[in-house]
Amino acid sequence: MTMGALDILADKAAKRMESPDEVEQLQYPVPDDLSEEFGVPYKGRDGNDLYADIYRKKEASAKKLPVLINVHGGGLFAGRTIMERPSAEEFARMGYLVFVPSYRLFRDADACGEISDICAAFDFAGRELESRGGDPDRIFVIAESAGAFLTEYAVAMKKSQKLREQIGYEPSQTDIKAIAFVSGMFYTTRKDVFGLVYPAGIYGERRRDGEFMALMDPENEEVIKNLPPSIFTTSRDDFLRGYTMKYAEAMKKAGVPNRLVYYAEKNRELVHAFVTLWPWLPESRNAMEKIDDWFRNV
Repeated sequence: MTMGALDILADKAAKRMESPDEVEQLQYPVPDDLSEEFGVPYKGRDGNDLYADIYRKKEASAKKLPVLINVHGGGLFAGRTIMERPSAEEFARMGYLVFVPSYRLFRDADACGEISDICAAFDFAGRELESRGGDPDRIFVIAESAGAFLTEYAVAMKKSQKLREQIGYEPSQTDIKAIAFVSGMFYTTRKDVFGLVYPAGIYGERRRDGEFMALMDPENEEVIKNLPPSIFTTSRDDFLRGYTMKYAEAMKKAGVPNRLVYYAEKNRELVHAFVTLWPWLPESRNAMEKIDDWFRNV
């Protein structure tokens, strides 16, 4: 039953045509002030094909640019790098070298494989950034929805031998200075809708392994205490606001520096992941400025 639920969601995502928004993003020209590369290829930990879209200002800068790795959402069964184009362009205009990496989705990889793809993305950005004017000492991540779940593990496993052993992949060697979590889908094992649907699909038989599943609670100290300073964004109309607020509080209790940016007024425009998907909204712009300030002051 639970496996079937994810199968249905994956089927719908695979069969549907590109949305009008995605078609528009694919078709509109590159702005005159930006340099944009789409589909730059590299390999994942399993030898699988991955790619990244890369954004930066055209104008030369005497200083090295801070680097931002933008991990898209989509519930682990959907989502594409092109979804992040509007916000990636805005962050590029703010002075970042932006990488938007792909990762395998449900059916092509389990959760551990997806996490390994994010590790590969970090390493790809680390290899490529200097040739594009990036600063290796200022690498940050912004992770949206399901991308937040993957990112928290991909970052934490660099410092946690237990996570590396259980996830079964080599960690990234890239040093992530701070993370911005946007409407994060942090929890996959709670006794709620996600906990009913996800474990069978993304963990398979490993969901019967108590030691492994204990680590899939992101509040486990092997995860939460191995994360860098983090900023969280959510809103009243974000259906995952409870996850964000719970995890921000857990991080505070764990002693990890963090900030919660919460838009409490009822506003139907401020839905899930509005910061990265609709960056033209005033509240999105406000949140992006707060994220930029957080990164630059870490």
